[in-house]
Amino acid sequence: EFLVDAADDSDNAAIAFIEANVRLQVEHTVTEEITGKDLVQAQLKIATGARLADLKLRQEDIGTPAGIAIQARVNLETMQNDGSVRSAGGVIGVYEPPSGRGVRVDGYGYSGYRTNPRYDSLLAKVIVHTPTDKFAESAAKTGRALAEFRISGVPSNIPFLRALLKDAAILQGGMYTRFIDDNVGALIAAQPDSTRYFEPQGGAATSAAPRLAGVKLETTDPLGVVLYGKS
Repeated sequence: EFLVDAADDSDNAAIAFIEANVRLQVEHTVTEEITGKDLVQAQLKIATGARLADLKLRQEDIGTPAGIAIQARVNLETMQNDGSVRSAGGVIGVYEPPSGRGVRVDGYGYSGYRTNPRYDSLLAKVIVHTPTDKFAESAAKTGRALAEFRISGVPSNIPFLRALLKDAAILQGGMYTRFIDDNVGALIAAQPDSTRYFEPQGGAATSAAPRLAGVKLETTDPLGVVLYGKS
């Protein structure tokens, strides 16, 4: 890992080296989605003696990455106006991750789970892959997946992530390491309403009151539906 001075676009730009890890990073899911390679499986096979050539993991075997993948880290925390993060906890009432083509969720939550403050606040990773080469399209799909992620009983950073994915500067590639610090107020103000689901008194998680589709007909006429449609 390293940082580069963006003010210098020459080949002699200063590079600040940070670290190198031989373990898998939490972002390995992005690499898996755009290459089609299972890095966890490959790591286990290498540990038992397999070679990169055997696993088709040499650079010449991997080929060109396909599309764009974005990983959104869903944490049990909320962002404060001063840029600080406030951790949260409690008992998860409802845990329904999104699904669909190109949507992957690596998480450990479930209804009834009591979170543990002794560990990282990371609850799930939502990884969205699109075959497009347009970042804005991938960001929009990631935002839709996050909007479908239903979590109740504990606060999360999903509204903040959704606001971040809609930010005009981000969509134009204007992100940098202190972007959130410099724009936290505007991002918090842009958070969508997260009160899409409701919980009754007593803490039991549920959705809004059940509703019937269509209309209820009080008639003994077997053609009542047809007659109603005509009227």
